[in-house]
Amino acid sequence: MDCGVIVDDEDFFANYLRHCGRRTDVVCGGVKPQPPRGNSRESLRYNYEKRHFDTHPAEIRARQPYLSFRTTNFLIRKEVMVRTGINEDFRTFGYEDVDFGRRLQAAHAGILHIDNPVSYYEYEDNATYLRKIEESLRTLSAHRDTLRRYSPLLTTLHRLRPILPLIRLFHRLAQEWERRNLTGRHPSLWVLRLYKMGYFLSL
Repeated sequence: MDCGVIVDDEDFFANYLRHCGRRTDVVCGGVKPQPPRGNSRESLRYNYEKRHFDTHPAEIRARQPYLSFRTTNFLIRKEVMVRTGINEDFRTFGYEDVDFGRRLQAAHAGILHIDNPVSYYEYEDNATYLRKIEESLRTLSAHRDTLRRYSPLLTTLHRLRPILPLIRLFHRLAQEWERRNLTGRHPSLWVLRLYKMGYFLSL
C-alpha cells in the first residue's frame, strides 16, 4: 500500500486472503477518495480522483486489467514480484505503476481486480500537486516509446495530431492563467487536461 492511505474496512486483510488460493498472481483492491478536510487549496487532487471514481470499481478495472493496475493497493505473489522486478530506469516521480502493469502483461501474470479499496483523506495542496503532475509528465516524456500503448495521454495526443500545434501555442500563451486556476480555490479539471497536454507538448 502507498503511505498516506487509510484502511476503513476491518475485513480488509481477510478480503485479500480469501483470494490467495486462486490461480491468480496479482490482486488489486482499488482506491476510494474521501473529501479533503476543510482546505479548498487541497481540492485539485481530490477533484481529479473523484472525477475518475467511476473507473475505480473492480468491474470496470477488470475490463482492462493491466492498464488499470495501480501500486496504491495490491497483493502479489513473491515469485511474480521477483521475476517481474521494478524497472530501475524510472528514477523520477510518475508512471512507475503504469510501467509495472506493462511488465506484468509482458510476463503473462494474471491480475484479479476486487473491490477492497483503501481511502485517501489527506491531499497535497494544489501547487504541490501541480508540480508532481509536471514531474510525472517529464517522466512520461522520457519513457514515451515504452509506454506508448499504456498512457491515455499519449493515446489522446495521437488522436489529436492535426491540432497539436494549436494546443502547444495555447499553452504558451495561457500557461500563467492555467496555473493560477489550478493552484487557486476552484481548479478546473478541463483546464488541467489542457495544461497537461500543453505542458507535455512543450517538453
